[in-house]
Amino acid sequence: MKPHLESIQMPTGESLRLLRWRRSLDQVDALLAGGGVSPIHGAGGSWHYHREVELTWVKGGSGTRVIGDHVSHFSGSELVIIGANLPHYWHVTGPSSGLAVQFDPMISPYQTMPELENLRSLLERAGRGILLTGRTARRACGLLRELPTCRGLKRLGLVLEIFADVAEARESDMQSLSHLSFPQIGKSGYQTQMEAAVRWVFEHATEGRLYLEDLLNEIRMTKSTFSRQFPKHSGRTLVEFVNGVRLQHARRQLVETGMSIAEIAFASGYESLSHFNRTFQASSGETPSAFRRRVQSSPAAKPTKAV
Repeated sequence: MKPHLESIQMPTGESLRLLRWRRSLDQVDALLAGGGVSPIHGAGGSWHYHREVELTWVKGGSGTRVIGDHVSHFSGSELVIIGANLPHYWHVTGPSSGLAVQFDPMISPYQTMPELENLRSLLERAGRGILLTGRTARRACGLLRELPTCRGLKRLGLVLEIFADVAEARESDMQSLSHLSFPQIGKSGYQTQMEAAVRWVFEHATEGRLYLEDLLNEIRMTKSTFSRQFPKHSGRTLVEFVNGVRLQHARRQLVETGMSIAEIAFASGYESLSHFNRTFQASSGETPSAFRRRVQSSPAAKPTKAV
């Protein structure tokens, strides 16, 4: 699928953009290095990409996170590095809060200073998205808390310190997300339709049988064009993407509710319990019942397996 290109304007006199949201991904403040605040319309709640690298700390909230071809549930605090031109989307169910730092990796110092070689290697890996965990995430979040009150060179220094820590982090603290990178994502002309397609799937995935004709009418695209463009830019067929959204919905219900397996299957859009069980086991390597027992027996376990 093809997201829309977000054109990011850095604040005057700054090479970084620091964003903060306190309730909604649509209502975002750019925190200026001079102490000012500039309200902007946030793009995190839509399927989009940009050439800037982004370090996103979701401090609170839950829903489904889509990074490239990776679809996963998220809940509570999480820290993700999103590389240049990597499409991403947080489908949040309820209030959310967090911070994000954006910068352009093509600015001269990032490309020429020999001390930044490790950073360049990290940013190349970030082209598939990186979920940070463990000590690395805890330290990075601690430094991120300081950024809103920092100015000028100190703010830049803290950001470089965060990325220096991540570049030297142990592998167990870094999970690559998308199977594909998207370096040429901006060369296609289907941004608006593909963003609308993603929204349509999230709005209708749990309603039962979906009809391709309804989606094509919504986004005003022919079947042949859609069939070429969707897997080319998402790494998935439409059926695979819909199943990913449905399975993440089901995982949340298995963890957060006392609904029966059959009730969850139908509430997630599946027309038969047997189909749901087969699809869930093929994706997760365990039955829905086994998944629920495992998660409920381990308070630390979360339904974050990608589909």
